Amino acid sequence: MTLWAAFITLFLVLDALGNVPTFMVLTGGLSARRRRVVIIRENLIAWLVLAGCLFFGPALFHSMRVSPEAIGIAGGVVMFLIAIRMIFNDPRQIFPTEESLGEPLVVPLAIPLIAGPSAIAIVSMLATREPDRMGTWLLALTLACAASLSIFLAASPLVSLLGERGLRAAQRLMGMLLTVIATQTLIDAAGNLLHD
Repeated sequence: MTLWAAFITLFLVLDALGNVPTFMVLTGGLSARRRRVVIIRENLIAWLVLAGCLFFGPALFHSMRVSPEAIGIAGGVVMFLIAIRMIFNDPRQIFPTEESLGEPLVVPLAIPLIAGPSAIAIVSMLATREPDRMGTWLLALTLACAASLSIFLAASPLVSLLGERGLRAAQRLMGMLLTVIATQTLIDAAGNLLHD
């Protein structure tokens, strides 16, 4: 997988556009300045968690005797399920109505909204399949997190510009792209398994 493909995959899995409404609701009681601080902090925490999984995930899977092919298939299945959720999501889940009390810390913004099981599975899969390219994967992760952060920081204008239907349409489009990537990941992992 190339740097560009890894970046696109991680960016789609992070699903920044789909998470914008949830971020808006969970930080609704904060001032604009404090909201920016919280968004940057939660994205940084998520990046640290995912970077930790990138570097230490393969050792954990190796100790559990999990093969790279199994991780590839699991990653493809998780990506596929996330893509299906993005395409056929209930609008009530995308645009929650309950206000959050207090300022969120780590949960639920950093984990699991950004650094969720799907993102953890993908970074672990990248590190396990090609461990000699850790610098490339770390750069792809950093670029994907930076792109997601820029979307979260522009959340208010995005909601005003695109509206509920526009955000849902963008999320479904990203879900379709992720479906293709997930299918290719499954094909590659199954092909490696059969070849071995």
